[in-house]
Amino acid sequence: MRQLTERPQLSIEFYDESSDEVVVAHFRLSADWQPESIGSVVLGDASALQLQVDLDDDGVIDEIVTPESVNFVPIDGIGKNPVYVPIVRR
Repeated sequence: MRQLTERPQLSIEFYDESSDEVVVAHFRLSADWQPESIGSVVLGDASALQLQVDLDDDGVIDEIVTPESVNFVPIDGIGKNPVYVPIVRR
């Protein structure tokens, strides 16, 4: 019997100045994702978020992944001039 392996997940967080929210996007990667795979996130409107993946690092996009879910966290009461840094979690 073949054992099923769970597909890896990737979550990114970034600040959207236009809405004053932190956007949290959760991606489910392909089963053949390897640590040496290269991925670029195309930011913009939350409905157009995508992860472009080059699985074999040959400079050619092998897969485009859309988020499984996108959450919006309003920025209220955090401070007058907070600084936000993009965060990538694997």
